[in-house]
This record gives sequence, structure tokens and C-alpha cells, in this order.
Amino acid sequence: MFGPRTGVRLKPPPYPPAPPRRRDNALRTTTSRPPARRRSESDPRRKLLRQHTLDAPAHPRYSPTSHYIPARRGRKLTKMECMVHYHEARVPFWNGKGSVAFLNAEKTREMIDGLKTKVKSRWEEQNGIY
Repeated sequence: MFGPRTGVRLKPPPYPPAPPRRRDNALRTTTSRPPARRRSESDPRRKLLRQHTLDAPAHPRYSPTSHYIPARRGRKLTKMECMVHYHEARVPFWNGKGSVAFLNAEKTREMIDGLKTKVKSRWEEQNGIY
């Protein structure tokens, strides 16, 4: 027991009343932004936006991170990129340029570049870009 039993119930201290809730937050269902207003036809910015969308390139653009790399080559490429970090972590602090680990990292980088150029040349052949 922490004290004598008096049978008297203590009242909680008086707190200030809570502020009233805002009605617009209560009615809102999502936290996303409201939909953008459509620009009128006479608005010059709308004409610029439409012109920008029409200036899209006629030929596809190459991106090495897109689906042009097959899954098998993609896994190989990922592993080689990880191996560069593996070899760089083992380069000695002093005179590291000629070390075996540094040379292995450089060799792996050259292999990555060769693989990327091979994939790009294959993509150019498929899309008729020379």
C-alpha cells in the first residue's frame, strides 16, 4: 500500500479544454493534392505544354538500365559491379595503385565496359541505328 486508505476519490487536475476540430479536415478523405485545374485554350502555357509533348523523338533512345540487357547478362553485370567494390576494399592504403587488388578492379571495370558496349551494339542492330 502506498498510503492510508481514506475512501476519498481524488479528482483529476483541471485541464484546459481541447481546441475545436476543423470541419474541413474531418470531411477530407485523402491527403493527396486536389486535381489540377485545366488550362483554358487561350492560355499560352497550355500551347507550350502541348508543343513540348509533340517534340518527342521519333526513334527510341538507349538506356543501359532498361530492359535491353537480358536477365542472364544483367545478373552477370550486377555481380561484376559488386566485385569492383570487393577488389577496391582490398587495395592497400600505401602504394595501392600497383597492387593485385587494384589491377583486378581495373580488369573488372574493363569487362563491364565491354559488356555494356556489346549490349548497346546489339540494341542498335535491332533498332536499325548505326
